[in-house]
Parts: sequence; C-alpha cells; structure tokens
Amino acid sequence: MQVPIPVLNAEITVSAATSLKTSILRICQAYQLRNLQVHPDTWQPIIARLLQIASLSDDDDDDVEESVFWLFTALTETLLPLDYFQLQTVGALIDTKLIQQLLAVRMPDLSRHLGTLKFSFTRVEEWLRSLFAGEARFDTLCRIWDLLFARGHVGLI
Repeated sequence: MQVPIPVLNAEITVSAATSLKTSILRICQAYQLRNLQVHPDTWQPIIARLLQIASLSDDDDDDVEESVFWLFTALTETLLPLDYFQLQTVGALIDTKLIQQLLAVRMPDLSRHLGTLKFSFTRVEEWLRSLFAGEARFDTLCRIWDLLFARGHVGLI
C-alpha cells in the first residue's frame, strides 16, 4: 500500500524520503508484532506525522524511532478506543454517528446542506481513524493533536 507521506519541506531529497519510508516501515512492523489485533491501513500517515514532529528535536534517528513507536502505542492503546484501528472499527463508527447527530442538533442548517449535497460521513470516519494525519496542514494537525492528548478521543469530536 502506498500512502502519501506528509513532510515539512517540499524540497525533500530522495535519500530523505527513503529514510522516512524505512523508518515508517520499521515502526509499523514493530507495532504489528506487539498488537496483532490492529489493522495497519491508517498507521502510515499517523507515524509519518509523528516522525515529522519528533524530527524537530536533536535526538539521533534510533531514539526518534523508538520515541515515535511508544507515542504511537500510547495513542492506539491508551488515548483512543482500540477499535478505532481494528478491522471492524466500531469506535470510529460510533463517533462518526455522534458527530452526525451533534451536527443535526447544533448546526441544523449545515446538516441539511450536507444532506442536500449527499455528503458521505464515511469520509469523517476516515478522518477520525487517521487522526487527520493525511488531511490537515501541519500547524492545524498539531492543534488537533493537542486536543487529543489533552482530552482523549473526545477531543476529536
């Protein structure tokens, strides 16, 4: 599976991109050994963003990968319902329905407008499962993740 990898700088070199992909794969493989219940389809953009944030520090590459592994572990096993990442994503489905209902109650005009556009809330589920990693600009993503770390998965809603 190929996933676009978000980067800070559009001038990324081929060797840097290869190094990033290698790091992502190593972290994914390590996590998959730790937890076989979790489906890896949304991991790569999240891990790429975590690597992006961690690379801002002065640590060496091995320390960065280990830090990202444990941060990803904390995200998937502590802050978020585990079923956000399993094959049957009940947690993400429930949160998507909750967002849909909150939108209908709190912003009925927008809810009706989205209904007339036949907006698919499946997209919202994808955003939740990827923690907006592949969708949001870096600065916006950092704000979203601040809420996530401060309030848990409820901060995403």
